[in-house]
Amino acid sequence: MKRLLLLFVCTLLTLNLFAFEPAGDWNGTVTIGPSKLNIVFHISQAGEEYKATMDSPDQGAFGIPVTQVAIKQDSVTLTINAINFKFSGVYNESSDKIEGGFSQNGLTLPLVLSKKVVVINRPQEENINPQLYTNEELIVANTEAGVELHGTLSYPKKKSRHHAIILISGSGPQNRDEEVFGHKPFLILSDFLTRKGYAVFRYDDRGVGKSTGNFKDATTSDFASDTRVVI
Repeated sequence: MKRLLLLFVCTLLTLNLFAFEPAGDWNGTVTIGPSKLNIVFHISQAGEEYKATMDSPDQGAFGIPVTQVAIKQDSVTLTINAINFKFSGVYNESSDKIEGGFSQNGLTLPLVLSKKVVVINRPQEENINPQLYTNEELIVANTEAGVELHGTLSYPKKKSRHHAIILISGSGPQNRDEEVFGHKPFLILSDFLTRKGYAVFRYDDRGVGKSTGNFKDATTSDFASDTRVVI
């Protein structure tokens, strides 16, 4: 009888051990005020250990290395030292989710992860039709700074003179679409203005996308010089 009971307990432990499979893509959404930020962890197994990366697609950030992956039975802790980020959660078998929260720079918010794929809906982008005009890749050199600015020039197919508009990003490193929180404002603006008959140029900030240079060490004067050579 004792042997049967011991076998039963061992079987239950084995079932619980394999009920949680950490490897895979885990998605969650963080609510910060009126904004929602999607977070994706890619967890993979290497021998007896796990490794992971994190994506923040709404911010255009992908493949952020996770410094430490700690998985003990049904608990998960993911630490990213570079951005002072830490997620801690416990796997809930009934919901098939990792329920927990993250902390970063003194901010603590709940975060629930699941393997359900999160689809970002941006209906404005569905109306974009680049076939209606011409898109041309351009490289503008800021020779004094030793920087090459890569961008896209969009202009109507009708051969004539067009008024030109240059889209200049605001604060923070931005690509030519000014992509942030999954939105691409400059792509939408460029499409709209080009359809109205304008030539539009948008470019990656120095050190972003295909542009060369170092964004972090650049000053306001440096960015102004980039804008001058584009003009």
